[in-house]
Formats: sequence, structure tokens, C-alpha cells
Amino acid sequence: MNRKGKYIDNFDGTVSIPLTQGKFALIDFDDLPIIKNYTWCYDNGYARTTIVKGGKQITLRMHRLIVKDYENKEIDHINGNRSDNRKINLRACFHSENLKNQTIRSTNKSGYKGVCWQKSKRKWRATIYVEKKQKHLGLFDCPNEAHKAYVKASDIYFGEFSNHG
Repeated sequence: MNRKGKYIDNFDGTVSIPLTQGKFALIDFDDLPIIKNYTWCYDNGYARTTIVKGGKQITLRMHRLIVKDYENKEIDHINGNRSDNRKINLRACFHSENLKNQTIRSTNKSGYKGVCWQKSKRKWRATIYVEKKQKHLGLFDCPNEAHKAYVKASDIYFGEFSNHG
């Protein structure tokens, strides 16, 4: 099926754009003229397309077409959903700010961001990285308490870019 120009009107000011792998991207209705002339693919959560310019293939990401004035910054998906390209969910930021908003890693075993088991102490350890340096936040009897310490520190150090995982 050719997906170019296809969309689903959600009747709430947004439209869903079909991607590959049965996935969809969400955009504001007023961004449809920018987006509808491309065939979009699902790529690790992002909506992307490929164009040929000057004989070379160039990859375009949907969120970068929507946010026009990003001046060599990154575009952060505030809610962490890379397919949610509504303008309310996108902000231009520096790489260091975008790193603060990362979600919990898939290899995390505690279930909480910033929390790991410290076997030698038989306690849960809370840590946070600030300006490439690890800060120890304390040792706790349960992972939930360690996570509370992480959340508090994250809000202090990262402000609006804080992501509690």
C-alpha cells in the first residue's frame, strides 16, 4: 500500500500518519501540508523519510520538518514518545539538555531510573549524572526510597528536562 499523502483525522486537531510496521505518528492538523508529500517509515520510534537531493539520499525526520527554527540544536520529545510530533510535545534543546530527559534503560534491573542494587552494602543505591559526573545520592532499604531521592535530585539539577523514568 502506498502511504504517501494518507492520514487519519482524529477530529481533535491532530492527525495520525501511517508509518511502516503498522505504527503511526501523531501531528497537529496544521502541519499536514508539510508532512503529507512524503512516505514515512518507522525507525526506532521516529518517523523518517528519504529524499534524493543533488544525487544523494538524505534522511529527514518528521520532527525536524515540523520544528523549523532549531538552529543546530536537537529536538526533544517532551513526553518521550518519538512518534508524537505535535508541536506541544517538541522543543529545541542542547544535547546536554536532551540527555537529561532520557528514559529508563532497557538493561535496568531495579525498575527505577537512577537506582541499582549495591551488593556489597546490601542496599539500593541512588545516583545521578550531572555534567558527566556521577553523584551518589544515598543507600536505601528499598528501591522506591532510592527512586524518591533520584526524583528530588533530578528536579533540582534538570528542571524542566527532568525525567523520572
